[in-house]
Amino acid sequence: VRSYGSARERANIAAGRFTPDIVIQRMLLAAIKVKFDSLPRANARQALILLDGFPRTPAQVDWLCCQTRVLGRVMLRLPREIAVSRLLTRAGDRPEDTPERIARRYDDYDRLTLAAGQRLLDRALTTGLPGWFELDAAQSQEQVGQRLVEIVDQVSMAHIKKVSLK
Repeated sequence: VRSYGSARERANIAAGRFTPDIVIQRMLLAAIKVKFDSLPRANARQALILLDGFPRTPAQVDWLCCQTRVLGRVMLRLPREIAVSRLLTRAGDRPEDTPERIARRYDDYDRLTLAAGQRLLDRALTTGLPGWFELDAAQSQEQVGQRLVEIVDQVSMAHIKKVSLK
């Protein structure tokens, strides 16, 4: 999604600054449009999209739920110290991963993303979100990746069965 923003917006993201919801939403819509435009028309109607790291704020939850039907949600649980260690390990690949920027992003996570997760849960309880998962991300990358594949398959199959029954 980052590549769909202006140079200034990309610089803000790279600097670890909080990006306004409207900017993220615009960039996300542009990325989704490119993806859907590349699909044959029949496939585009049934396509599922996995959004990694979105929504991150309660306002983004509200916007997303107005745009589309949310089929599932996976919350990766990872103690802060492990997350910081992993982010610093990959810092050579991502210069924005400095200890200060990571701390700021984690503070935003604590303040906003946890509230977004609660908002999505509240919506799920009233509208019946079929796939609600929490995953211990302190496991190895391979274990987390395998479990994510299983979850996506489970949510996808439930959606495909529901569509084919109509």
